[in-house]
Amino acid sequence: METLPYDEIPPHPEIVKERLRVLFYLLKGEETVIVSSIKALMQKVLAPSDLKKSVFSLSMGEEIERDRLIHFLHEGGYTSARIVEERGDFSVRGAIVDLYTPFYEEPLRLEFDGDQLESIRRFETETQRSLPKGI
Repeated sequence: METLPYDEIPPHPEIVKERLRVLFYLLKGEETVIVSSIKALMQKVLAPSDLKKSVFSLSMGEEIERDRLIHFLHEGGYTSARIVEERGDFSVRGAIVDLYTPFYEEPLRLEFDGDQLESIRRFETETQRSLPKGI
């Protein structure tokens, strides 16, 4: 069900996920086809500069200040949890940062060696075990 920005009820998380995915495709200049209602197209969205500020890109082998990443997650509305079970959760355990971003079906496990990001794996929320394939 479609909701407008000033409606009292928030949109379904899957709708939010798809909206953000489209905005990121447009921001990156990727070829994409958008099928939408006129009503949805008329809604205001984040400015591209604001959207860029809301992104923290990660690549394996990259040096990343974990404290900066954790601060970014807090500021971005993620919730610190003992274990990651729902979208928007993150957890820090030693050299591992788990987070459940809206862009992936499963949460991500980031493993660090110091400040170097060694691996990015998906994992199951029920078992907390890594999945066989990478991202």
